[in-house]
Amino acid sequence: MHPAQPLTYQQIWDRYAAGKISTTVLRSLLRTDEVFRAWCERKAKAERKRQDAAPARISDEDMA
Repeated sequence: MHPAQPLTYQQIWDRYAAGKISTTVLRSLLRTDEVFRAWCERKAKAERKRQDAAPARISDEDMA
């Protein structure tokens, strides 16, 4: 039997987003793992930049 591979930061993030990892666990990782914290900060910055660059979606109500 092979030992389980550690989760990647992306896998941790995806599991948190899917509700499989609690906010408490994520916060603990952010406090204790400087590399993970830096990775999350870069990811959040890139996500904000992506959202700012995305065209605004127009809803049906806006068209009325």
